[in-house]
Amino acid sequence: MTERELSFSLVGLPPNDNATRRMHWAAKGREVAVWRDAARWAALAALAGSTLRRPVHRCVVEYDFRVTHRHRQGVDALIGASKPVLDGIVDAGALPDDGWLIVVEVRGRVSLDRQAGMTVTVRQLE
Repeated sequence: MTERELSFSLVGLPPNDNATRRMHWAAKGREVAVWRDAARWAALAALAGSTLRRPVHRCVVEYDFRVTHRHRQGVDALIGASKPVLDGIVDAGALPDDGWLIVVEVRGRVSLDRQAGMTVTVRQLE
Protein backbone atom coordinates (compact mmCIF):
# COMPACT_ATOMS: atom_id res chain seq x y z
CA MET A 1 0.00 0.00 0.00
CA THR A 2 1.38 3.38 -1.00
CA GLU A 3 1.08 6.08 1.62
CA ARG A 4 -0.87 9.01 0.27
CA GLU A 5 0.07 12.32 1.83
CA LEU A 6 0.48 16.04 1.43
CA SER A 7 3.24 17.83 3.32
CA PHE A 8 4.46 21.42 3.48
CA SER A 9 6.27 23.78 5.86
CA LEU A 10 5.55 27.28 7.10
CA VAL A 11 7.92 29.71 8.81
CA GLY A 12 6.74 31.05 12.16
CA LEU A 13 3.82 29.99 14.31
CA PRO A 14 0.30 31.42 14.32
CA PRO A 15 -0.55 33.43 17.44
CA ASN A 16 -2.34 31.41 20.12
CA ASP A 17 -5.54 32.41 21.88
CA ASN A 18 -3.67 34.19 24.67
CA ALA A 19 -1.90 36.42 22.15
CA THR A 20 -5.08 37.33 20.27
CA ARG A 21 -7.53 37.52 23.18
CA ARG A 22 -7.16 41.29 23.65
CA MET A 23 -6.78 42.14 19.97
CA HIS A 24 -9.45 44.12 18.18
CA TRP A 25 -11.63 41.77 16.12
CA ALA A 26 -10.50 43.35 12.84
CA ALA A 27 -6.80 43.01 13.71
CA LYS A 28 -7.36 39.40 14.74
CA GLY A 29 -9.19 38.78 11.46
CA ARG A 30 -6.28 40.19 9.46
CA GLU A 31 -3.82 37.96 11.35
CA VAL A 32 -5.96 34.87 10.75
CA ALA A 33 -6.29 35.76 7.05
CA VAL A 34 -2.49 35.96 6.67
CA TRP A 35 -2.02 32.45 8.06
CA ARG A 36 -4.94 31.01 6.13
CA ASP A 37 -3.64 32.50 2.87
CA ALA A 38 -0.05 31.34 3.52
CA ALA A 39 -1.28 27.79 4.17
CA ARG A 40 -3.45 27.86 1.05
CA TRP A 41 -0.54 28.85 -1.18
CA ALA A 42 1.82 26.35 0.46
CA ALA A 43 -0.75 23.55 0.11
CA LEU A 44 -1.40 24.45 -3.55
CA ALA A 45 2.33 24.27 -4.27
CA ALA A 46 2.66 20.97 -2.39
CA LEU A 47 -0.35 19.41 -4.14
CA ALA A 48 1.57 19.33 -7.42
CA GLY A 49 4.01 16.75 -6.09
CA SER A 50 1.85 15.04 -3.50
CA THR A 51 0.54 11.48 -3.53
CA LEU A 52 -2.81 12.56 -2.08
CA ARG A 53 -5.74 11.11 -4.01
CA ARG A 54 -8.75 13.41 -4.09
CA PRO A 55 -11.46 13.45 -2.96
CA VAL A 56 -10.17 12.69 0.53
CA HIS A 57 -12.76 10.83 2.60
CA ARG A 58 -10.75 10.33 5.80
CA CYS A 59 -7.37 11.64 6.92
CA VAL A 60 -5.03 12.35 9.82
CA VAL A 61 -3.44 15.80 10.13
CA GLU A 62 -0.03 15.96 11.80
CA TYR A 63 1.69 19.13 12.96
CA ASP A 64 5.43 19.20 13.71
CA PHE A 65 5.96 22.45 15.58
CA ARG A 66 9.41 24.01 15.96
CA VAL A 67 9.70 26.48 18.83
CA THR A 68 12.64 28.68 19.83
CA HIS A 69 12.20 28.61 23.60
CA ARG A 70 11.58 26.21 26.44
CA HIS A 71 8.56 28.06 27.85
CA ARG A 72 5.75 25.80 28.89
CA GLN A 73 3.10 25.74 26.24
CA GLY A 74 0.71 22.92 25.60
CA VAL A 75 0.71 21.21 22.25
CA ASP A 76 -3.08 21.55 22.30
CA ALA A 77 -2.71 25.35 22.31
CA LEU A 78 -0.43 25.15 19.28
CA ILE A 79 -2.90 22.88 17.47
CA GLY A 80 -5.79 25.20 18.32
CA ALA A 81 -3.87 28.20 17.03
CA SER A 82 -3.30 26.33 13.76
CA LYS A 83 -6.99 26.33 12.79
CA PRO A 84 -6.36 28.93 10.04
CA VAL A 85 -3.72 26.58 8.59
CA LEU A 86 -6.24 23.75 8.32
CA ASP A 87 -8.73 26.18 6.78
CA GLY A 88 -6.09 27.10 4.19
CA ILE A 89 -5.67 23.43 3.27
CA VAL A 90 -9.42 23.25 2.68
CA ASP A 91 -9.28 26.49 0.63
CA ALA A 92 -6.57 24.90 -1.55
CA GLY A 93 -8.94 22.04 -2.36
CA ALA A 94 -6.85 19.34 -0.71
CA LEU A 95 -9.73 18.46 1.65
CA PRO A 96 -13.47 18.88 1.06
CA ASP A 97 -13.88 20.27 4.61
CA ASP A 98 -12.26 20.06 8.04
CA GLY A 99 -15.11 18.37 9.86
CA TRP A 100 -14.63 15.33 12.08
CA LEU A 101 -15.92 12.96 9.40
CA ILE A 102 -12.99 13.89 7.14
CA VAL A 103 -10.26 14.80 9.66
CA VAL A 104 -10.54 11.85 12.04
CA GLU A 105 -7.41 12.64 14.07
CA VAL A 106 -5.09 15.58 14.70
CA ARG A 107 -1.60 14.97 16.10
CA GLY A 108 1.05 17.39 17.27
CA ARG A 109 4.73 17.20 18.16
CA VAL A 110 6.96 19.98 19.44
CA SER A 111 10.73 20.30 19.08
CA LEU A 112 13.27 22.98 19.90
CA ASP A 113 14.87 24.74 16.93
CA ARG A 114 16.63 28.00 16.04
CA GLN A 115 13.73 29.19 13.85
CA ALA A 116 10.06 28.84 14.73
CA GLY A 117 7.89 27.08 12.20
CA MET A 118 5.76 24.08 11.46
CA THR A 119 5.51 21.20 9.05
CA VAL A 120 1.98 20.06 8.25
CA THR A 121 1.31 16.57 6.92
CA VAL A 122 -2.07 15.28 5.78
CA ARG A 123 -2.10 11.47 5.65
CA GLN A 124 -4.95 9.93 3.72
CA LEU A 125 -6.60 6.87 5.25
CA GLU A 126 -8.03 4.13 3.07
